[in-house]
Amino acid sequence: MKKLLILPLLAAAVISYSLFWPEPPISVELVQVEQGAVEQIAANSRSGTITPCRQSSLSLTIGGIIESINIAEGEVVEKDQTLLTLNSDVQRAQIKLSKGEYQAAKIEEERACELADLAKRELVRGQSLKEKGLISNEQFDQQDSESASSAHICEYQRSLSKLAADKINLLSIDQNQRTLKSPFSGTVSKINGEVGEYLTPSPPGIMTPAAVELLDTSCLYVTAPIDEVEASRLKIGQYARITLDAFRGEIFDGVISKLGSRISDNEKQARTLEVEAAFINSDEDMTLLVGYSADIEVVTSSTGSVLRVPTESVIGGSEIVIFNEKTNELEIRPIKVGAYNWTWSEVTEGLDLNDRFLKNTNDVENLLNRRVIPQ
Repeated sequence: MKKLLILPLLAAAVISYSLFWPEPPISVELVQVEQGAVEQIAANSRSGTITPCRQSSLSLTIGGIIESINIAEGEVVEKDQTLLTLNSDVQRAQIKLSKGEYQAAKIEEERACELADLAKRELVRGQSLKEKGLISNEQFDQQDSESASSAHICEYQRSLSKLAADKINLLSIDQNQRTLKSPFSGTVSKINGEVGEYLTPSPPGIMTPAAVELLDTSCLYVTAPIDEVEASRLKIGQYARITLDAFRGEIFDGVISKLGSRISDNEKQARTLEVEAAFINSDEDMTLLVGYSADIEVVTSSTGSVLRVPTESVIGGSEIVIFNEKTNELEIRPIKVGAYNWTWSEVTEGLDLNDRFLKNTNDVENLLNRRVIPQ
């Protein structure tokens, strides 16, 4: 019987405690409103990429068996350095044959032209004999015809010699086309093919892998898309901060070097402008690789000294969780935000320098109207 009476009493005690005994205060991290500059920033809408100043996918215009590869991936090459060659045994044999034909043509040319010179001298003597009446007109006409014919034969043989020389030149060009040379100094990033394999050229409209991919890494820049609204504030020459996922915490100085000529809607979610930012005095000891993901921030304007709070503390762009000094409770207060970026937001109305607020708003619903102890 006593146990039955004790249970209702305990329940009543628990209910009375929960209703009349105050909840223990919660310790929270508060920060104070401060004064400082708020920069208006234009940033990329998706990750950018480190790009070399020049890059080229090199291929030959003709196909053939790879005879030699004179480079390795990662190797630095100079301008006009031979990268690879195709087998040219047939071309070398054709050039050798054509040189023999050229020599034969030159011999025939010399012989024909010597006969032409002889016929011309005979014509001069015939003219003198005709004037003295020692030969007939018919004999003179015969000499004149033979001289003209010899001259034509000489010109014909000279043309054959030139044709043979042009043929050698044509075969030499064909042979040179079987050698791939570097158009600029750079680093070999990829080689497609091995010695003995058949290298297929890229016919119009059909993409085939390039024989050699070459990068000029002497200078690098970042390409990144920026939303069309923010892009309208950009100009060439503006200072840009560059950050890389591969070097967290590092900030590289940059400058806007190029703006795209049109807005792109490839992302479908937003229209963007392709922007290029060049590095300024990057650390020579730090190796930056082509293809690294990168972000750029361009400072388009600055407010000067204003009231500011961390952007992460602003709820919905118009509210902040303020600490009420009188009640020791947290409450939501509406504010007006001016300039802002990922780090800071300018507060134009609703706060003063004496106010303290909740920095981390992740669990704000459980903290409102509760007594708190500032850290």
